[in-house]
Amino acid sequence: DLNTFYAQVKRVLRKPGGVIAVWAYWKPSVSSVVDEVFGPFLEHVLPFFDPWARLVFKEYRTLPFPFPSHPAAGGDLVIDLEIEEMRTLEEYLNFLRTWSAVVNSKGLLSDDFIRQFEEAWGGPAHLARTVKIPLFLKVGMV
Repeated sequence: DLNTFYAQVKRVLRKPGGVIAVWAYWKPSVSSVVDEVFGPFLEHVLPFFDPWARLVFKEYRTLPFPFPSHPAAGGDLVIDLEIEEMRTLEEYLNFLRTWSAVVNSKGLLSDDFIRQFEEAWGGPAHLARTVKIPLFLKVGMV
């Protein structure tokens, strides 16, 4: 309920200079081979996400946000960043397992998808690869 949430933000941050920041992350990227497996996996799980997750899918660009942009944001409505981490295949799969659609609908990360990810990952299971995760945020003044 955005109206209730924003009313609380205004109440809590009522002093001049209050700042609100909202952020989320979205599609991880590893390599073209792994990403080719990720694409069909994503299409498979999308219908199981809560409808509010569409705001994340669109990187908060459609999120109603009744606050003026914070000067630190440089006037941008959405700030795009990227997290870069070294992860093993198991760490990557565990990341996907944290997604609400996967948590709430058992079996979405099926053995078949896991095998496809294993083949695409290549090398031993403990091999760490660079995983890039887009992070986006909106920062506003209250």
